[in-house]
Amino acid sequence: MSPNALVVLAGNKTDLSGARKVLKKEAQALALSQEVQFFETSAKTGENIREIFQYIGTCEAQAPTTMAATD
Repeated sequence: MSPNALVVLAGNKTDLSGARKVLKKEAQALALSQEVQFFETSAKTGENIREIFQYIGTCEAQAPTTMAATD
């Protein structure tokens, strides 16, 4: 993976809390260890979907751009 890649960890299906396979605490620990942002989401209810895209957009807007020199 490129060192410039933006990685976000999304735990989906929060609307099915009774069927949880990974504890939130475990997912947060993984995200912290990998130095990535973590969001719990639900595509069904829309929980945190907008927030993920806003986070990505903000990170991309703040990232320095590099242009290949053309001779």
